[in-house]
Amino acid sequence: MGETVLNNGAAVQGSNNQEGEGMLQQSLKGKAKEKIARVRLTAQSKAENLKNKVGNTAQRVREKVRRNRERMRLIRRQFSVMRPRPGRALKNLSYRFKTKLVRTVNSDANLKRKITHTFQHCLFATSTFVMGRCPQNFHYLYIIWFAIHMPLRYLSYIQKKWAFFLIDFCYWVNLSTLLFILFFSHNQYLEAFNTAIAVPVLGAIILWRCSAVFGSTEHMVSVQMHIFPGQVMFLHKYYR
Repeated sequence: MGETVLNNGAAVQGSNNQEGEGMLQQSLKGKAKEKIARVRLTAQSKAENLKNKVGNTAQRVREKVRRNRERMRLIRRQFSVMRPRPGRALKNLSYRFKTKLVRTVNSDANLKRKITHTFQHCLFATSTFVMGRCPQNFHYLYIIWFAIHMPLRYLSYIQKKWAFFLIDFCYWVNLSTLLFILFFSHNQYLEAFNTAIAVPVLGAIILWRCSAVFGSTEHMVSVQMHIFPGQVMFLHKYYR
């Protein structure tokens, strides 16, 4: 019986120990949960505080930028008010000057065109009269024409950067005709050669569609330099 009592007491003591360990574990779990909850609350509060600080800082920066923009607008407005503006009289003077300049340029161009038109008509009439009245002296008119127009054509093309056009075949034909008239007028071979090369140059008027525009020196010289070599060689052959 004594052993039975001892066994019961040991069993009771073991059950009490198990119950104490269970209560200890439950208390530890509860404390851990409370600590985790407090940590979460602390982290959430810190995150909210940080978010509020960032939002406040961004708001202050936006406000500062807005104030600076308003200040720059005010400064620009003040400068625009202070900027000197030309008066109506100055604008009218500038408009009159531009109008007068345009009219002057147009009048100069019209005057140049009129002079060119008159001169080319006179040259056409003179060449026709000389060819019909004294054809043996037509080469003198050709020499004068060459001395005036060829240097002007050379300077004009050099200024326009068209110098490569000066090596065209028609320029060499005119140069050969001039040399023949001045220095080799009794050379039969050179006469035959110039007569032969003057024919295709004369036909180039139709091929290149050279137009006789009396108001344009450019067009008239192009036509004349294709016609005159053939005329000079024909009149030299039959009326010298």
